[in-house]
Amino acid sequence: ELLDRTSPAFYEELLRTLSGAYAKATNAAVNNAIIAGATLDSTTVATYPTASELLGIVSRGAASVYGNTQQFASSMIVSSGQWSNIMTLNDNGRPIYNASQPQNAGGVVTPSSLRGNVAGLDLYVDYNNGGDGDGTILIVNRDAYQWFESPSFQLRSNLISTGQVSIMMYGYGSIVTKIAAGAFKNNKA
Repeated sequence: ELLDRTSPAFYEELLRTLSGAYAKATNAAVNNAIIAGATLDSTTVATYPTASELLGIVSRGAASVYGNTQQFASSMIVSSGQWSNIMTLNDNGRPIYNASQPQNAGGVVTPSSLRGNVAGLDLYVDYNNGGDGDGTILIVNRDAYQWFESPSFQLRSNLISTGQVSIMMYGYGSIVTKIAAGAFKNNKA
């Protein structure tokens, strides 16, 4: 009845919701594949990293990615918990990664954007990843991975016997590791 007797806004909202669920599922598949194939840091961190521990993870990760791929790391992908921690890192009360003064600018991370820059790496916050466990900080060579995807499809069927309408959205995709060990992940003790 909603589809037959209301404005197209309901159908559009339904498709937006289905598209969001599809995007979340494909993002989770990519995130899980990168974490599974990432090199584990040999140095452990017991809790969210301090500023010096974070720089250690970045430097060891950059060296690992370069040593394994002969290409530079370009991105850092973090969980929402790690993102929150990075915004708190400071030098005598002056924020390190959301500072506007050049004397203390180690990058830019803000609460109003899921993108930024930490120690020269493009920062991305992954909503599918949470907390501070293994793989919640990834140092990645983006060229080592590629996502292939067909256009998403909609399937709508009307069940005459009940009057129900079934709407489904689906697609096909695959993450391909083009260069092995193109990612490095943190190791929580």
